[in-house]
Amino acid sequence: MDVRSENSSVEIVRWAKLPGQVIQRTRLQVWFIRVCSSILIWTCLVQLVTVGELWHPKFLTGIFNPINVSNRVSYEGTVIVTPPPPSPLPPPRNYISNGFLKVSCNGGLNQMRAAICDMVAVARLLNLTLVVPELDKTSFWADPSDFEDIFNVGHFIDSLRDEVRIVKRLPKRFSKKYGYQPLQMPPVSWSSEKYYLEQALKFTPSIEALGNKLVQIIQAKGPFMALHLRYEMDMLAFSGCTHGCTIEEAEELKRYAFPWWREKDIVSEERRSQGLCPLTPEEATLILQALGFDQNTQIYIASGEIYGSEKRLAALRAAFPRIVSNRT
Repeated sequence: MDVRSENSSVEIVRWAKLPGQVIQRTRLQVWFIRVCSSILIWTCLVQLVTVGELWHPKFLTGIFNPINVSNRVSYEGTVIVTPPPPSPLPPPRNYISNGFLKVSCNGGLNQMRAAICDMVAVARLLNLTLVVPELDKTSFWADPSDFEDIFNVGHFIDSLRDEVRIVKRLPKRFSKKYGYQPLQMPPVSWSSEKYYLEQALKFTPSIEALGNKLVQIIQAKGPFMALHLRYEMDMLAFSGCTHGCTIEEAEELKRYAFPWWREKDIVSEERRSQGLCPLTPEEATLILQALGFDQNTQIYIASGEIYGSEKRLAALRAAFPRIVSNRT
């Protein structure tokens, strides 16, 4: 309906009520515009995140993922563990090197680790450059492994860079070919016990994985105790302890020696009375029983081949039948 005023130039127009179909069509158009706008905004946001990850990953990670989640669950339900970022390297220690220290370690793995730790301390105190140690291959164990086969060389060098300078090999200009004669020193017993032990000497990933697998297998059977008897042929021969051995075994141990061992007369009874001999398996059995361990205790024999083999382990196995080793 139209209403017009004759005395005014103003025209007032009133429309009749719009039909319902027109209103419904208008609402659909509004919702359609909203949906399209939302899709457009999300598309722009995804593009922004993608470009940001290419150019400024750390900045956008802090904005869109402020919570550091180490464990993420995939669609299949498996847990994906994200390794932590590597810790920053310590600043290198600046010093004038007084020379190079080249080391050859013998004995079992524990003895070699102790020798390496001693030499790190010596190089630090004397301001020397340490050459990655050599592992002896002619000892009783006859292990052909090199340092890099057992230990992580890169981690060894980087973790000690604030203490001592380490190189992988001696520079060629210091070889005998150019007339250099290195000063050689025999090993000294009873070195200091302050070792750079747990942090610097890190095993290679394959050895760590194998060790963790063995521990998991043993732990699956319940709690266990690790027992290092040290009742091995080289240990008995070096210490001169023949208590509990037959005459033939004592003679065999007496004949067994390494070229670099000094000639020395050892009286087994005196060494034993001074407490310098390892426990026999029979003595270890009595001590474990006195400490309250029962026959249900799972024992892991953490040592090499026991001298006398199963014959010497009979008493220990009878008292503790749940005995395992790296050979079982």
